Amino acid sequence: MPDKDWTAATTMTVDHPGIRWYRSTFNLSVPTGQDTTFQVVVKPSGNGKGPGGVGADHSQATIFVNGWNTGVYVGDVGPQTRFVIPAGFINLHGSNTIAVAVAAKEAGSGPASITVEPTHSVTGSLVGDLNKAPAYSPRT
Repeated sequence: MPDKDWTAATTMTVDHPGIRWYRSTFNLSVPTGQDTTFQVVVKPSGNGKGPGGVGADHSQATIFVNGWNTGVYVGDVGPQTRFVIPAGFINLHGSNTIAVAVAAKEAGSGPASITVEPTHSVTGSLVGDLNKAPAYSPRT
């Protein structure tokens, strides 16, 4: 989906219920011959009683990495806040895009932040290639 007309956001918490889309790009430069796994980490905005504050953020975030659905965070149920990115979903040697659809149930809902973090690296393994997701095509 083209995002050239989207307004830049400084937060994913919202002033009223609804669905909002967010998109960002990042580059990776993992050394050749090194296999590094990555994960998406969601920091809840709520002050819940669950692990990491999960339980009070009344939102749901559907996470896409390079067009592939990588996970669904549910802030008022939880407790999952970490989503492993399958090897074929991420470009270890170039540009990547993360897109997040946040469905907020009330004002003030939405993740405080979403980051992509490395989890483990090994050398000497067989490193796979990026599986390209189907491209966007406008309705006709």
